[in-house]
Amino acid sequence: MIKTNYKDLEQLVEMINQHRKWMLESANIYGMGSEKTLKISQELDELILVYQKANTDQSKTNGVGEKKLPVSSA
Repeated sequence: MIKTNYKDLEQLVEMINQHRKWMLESANIYGMGSEKTLKISQELDELILVYQKANTDQSKTNGVGEKKLPVSSA
């Protein structure tokens, strides 16, 4: 299970981008359907859900629209 108490959204975005990188590397080495790749993919899904929830909660409290998740150029 992914921890859900991040200092800020930037730290969460870094974790998301790192998991994306790990997932792609794992898929290249072990294949898209491997247990290892699927585990990383599930962790990435959890991180993205945490980001979406945090971003939605933040927009409700400060009236600012949702921000798009930055994508790393890895």
